[in-house]
Amino acid sequence: MKKWKAVMVTALAAMTVVGFTACSGGNPAPGGSTGSSTGGGAASSSAAAPITLSYWNGFTGPDGPAMLAVIDAFNKSQSEVVIENQTMPWDQFYQKFLAAASSSGGPNIIGVDPSYIRQYAKMGAVVSTDDFYTANPDITKNLATTAIDVSKYDGKNYGVPMNQTTLMAYYNKDMFEKAGITSFPKTWDELAADVPKLTVMGPNGTPTQYAMGLPVHDTVQVLPMFFWGNGGDVVSQDGKTSMLGDQATIDAMNFWTDLAVNKKMSPIGISGAEADKLFQSGTAAIDITGPWMTSGFTEAGINYDVAPIPAGPKGAFNFASIVSFGITSSCTPEQKAAAEKFFAYWLTEESQVTWSNGSGFPPTLTNVPVSKLTNAFTAKFGDPALMASSKVYLNQVSVSGLDTNLVVPALTRVLNGESAATVFPEASKQIQQALDAG
Repeated sequence: MKKWKAVMVTALAAMTVVGFTACSGGNPAPGGSTGSSTGGGAASSSAAAPITLSYWNGFTGPDGPAMLAVIDAFNKSQSEVVIENQTMPWDQFYQKFLAAASSSGGPNIIGVDPSYIRQYAKMGAVVSTDDFYTANPDITKNLATTAIDVSKYDGKNYGVPMNQTTLMAYYNKDMFEKAGITSFPKTWDELAADVPKLTVMGPNGTPTQYAMGLPVHDTVQVLPMFFWGNGGDVVSQDGKTSMLGDQATIDAMNFWTDLAVNKKMSPIGISGAEADKLFQSGTAAIDITGPWMTSGFTEAGINYDVAPIPAGPKGAFNFASIVSFGITSSCTPEQKAAAEKFFAYWLTEESQVTWSNGSGFPPTLTNVPVSKLTNAFTAKFGDPALMASSKVYLNQVSVSGLDTNLVVPALTRVLNGESAATVFPEASKQIQQALDAG
């Protein structure tokens, strides 16, 4: 605890949201529920009373009710542990957690992007979950290795997978038909050819319909995923080397900047939530996001389908969008055991079916029978080929604020007219310095 408190001032200044889950909700910056709770859970003084645990997350999107359904079922299934859910927007979550984690008012359990799990582990704000995997081999063997390893720090695991999914391109079928496009583009070049057909200009020179919303901040990062398609990256997959200044990364950024700026494919500098709203309001033909938006787009009456992300010159790569449970360091041994009991329940077949059918996410467990999955999008987002091509953004990086403080400003500068050939190498040096400093 002394170590954790000692880094609080520095952490509060440095750490801001990566955004995930994901556009308007989703994974880190994931979607989620409205939820409610009264704050940090503490074990009751009565031996017969249940242990109440506060669970903080950012699932404010359409997938939230499915998460709550599993929590409610767990609370009703036994009398020893009660999970109190508290959902808030991701940016608020990350700001509040650092201030509350070292106090009695903080959460016992968190559900976050694994990059934050690693950062919190480095600070001493969360505890190791290695014993969960040891005690639950039947669960561990049915979890994807990527989903387990992504929350490791310094040789220990500090998370348990809550969900894992890919991203897909949602496209408005009516807009595509009106533009005379009969199938979703499979490559960057095909997409580039379709952008003018899907962009409708207004009388003042501003599009009244965009081909696609390209989010830059407070989002599951889409542009770095495109870097992979050209052989580039922000940071190498071992988390040691900055690649933002590599020529392959610069070339990829130039390609997408040309589409966004010169071809007016997208508004400039939008968030993930704004990209989702463009599609949901019928103002954009394409939105790249996760399964957390399926129910929201359906409820909005959009006639849509999903397709794989177009492949770049070096192939098709997808974004491994993962949320992990973590246990805060303020927990007692009894609270930690109670939290792991909830994790084990979440990772039962029954819970996974409830979660997947309600959210559109693929099951976190790999052995859930397909026959039990009724959501039409579950199989698409969980397609084995997409899962196999998925990579983790900022994998194994435990430096706080890297995305928000260095990557997003660099992307924004280029989209606003500066040269990627100048901005990216400069930012890459700063990223490398941060990686080297740890």
